[in-house]
Amino acid sequence: GLASFTQVPVSRYDVVASAPGFAPQRSAVVVSRAGAAADVSLTLRAGAKVSGVVLGPEGKPVAGAQVLYQGASDWLVRADARLDHVLSEADGSFAIAALPRGSFRFVADAKNYAQGSSDVVALDGESETTGVEIRLEPSAVLRGRVLSAAGTPVAAARVRVGVKGAGMVRGGVRQ
Repeated sequence: GLASFTQVPVSRYDVVASAPGFAPQRSAVVVSRAGAAADVSLTLRAGAKVSGVVLGPEGKPVAGAQVLYQGASDWLVRADARLDHVLSEADGSFAIAALPRGSFRFVADAKNYAQGSSDVVALDGESETTGVEIRLEPSAVLRGRVLSAAGTPVAAARVRVGVKGAGMVRGGVRQ
């Protein structure tokens, strides 16, 4: 059960361990100085399968959607889009092999659709959860200009957009 990463730069890291039949486990670690060693201990616990379907605006299945989980009870629990996603099948179905106890939201991205998410789903980490539904809506384009108070364009301005709801920004923030 030992793992070692050598020649890593001084920085903060999110260490994630997973194995078939176990829920992913995370730990934050800081390598504080050059030449230092940082030890991490992760205890894997059994997880439970989660499955559902990705549907388009008319209720038709969406194949090839990238599905990820996001912790709702613990915002730090997030799937890495590059490594942890699953793809929906031709019938829109998806399955995530094992997740721990907690509350989760499931999000999907697919070409020609805006990102969609499920309702919050409470998992016990032991029993399989089925019937998670993610609805995708048609996509749109949001455009604008950034101007100074004098009305001149501002080059290299940073622009962010996120879905606003209940006084806070949620969903996929883009920059």
